[in-house]
Amino acid sequence: MHSNKNIFVVTAIAAMLSGGCAHYREFQPQVEPETYSETQFLHYLSSVPTVTFAEGCRAMLIATDGADHFGNHDERYAALRDRDIVRDSWELDPEQSLDVSTMAFMATKICDIPPSVCSTVFGSWGLGDRRYAHKQASAAQLIPYEPSYKFVTGGELLFTVAKIDDHLAMREGQGEKINAPSDVAAP
Repeated sequence: MHSNKNIFVVTAIAAMLSGGCAHYREFQPQVEPETYSETQFLHYLSSVPTVTFAEGCRAMLIATDGADHFGNHDERYAALRDRDIVRDSWELDPEQSLDVSTMAFMATKICDIPPSVCSTVFGSWGLGDRRYAHKQASAAQLIPYEPSYKFVTGGELLFTVAKIDDHLAMREGQGEKINAPSDVAAP
């Protein structure tokens, strides 16, 4: 009888831990963000108190490709998954709030930041992949270092998108910093 009680307690704790981490924002925009152009979408993000995973995926595609060529979250997610920028094992709902470590993982993959030993060993198994990416993204100055479980605001996502853009521009320009229109060669 005593072992049945222990099994019940362990099962109850496992059930609480498995479903207790999801967070959904209470704020609902007046206009569906899917209807916005890329520029309108980025301006919209500046007013959002927390970002959804779907909004984070769209912003990361804009940062990566310079445009959003997809019609919905499923297409964006598939494109990011094919590039190993997101993973199915996370089991994130599109309307779930985006956390710092997930944003950091996406940023390190987009910027092709070399993995650390820990992220190579444990991240390849799916253990701590976002946690280790969080440390790498902070070290690469793509994000400020803050708690990995913190939910991302629209302003923080825009900051990261700008940092990704700077990183990609530096890589493509072989280290040249672009500060003014005259720094870009005329066609």
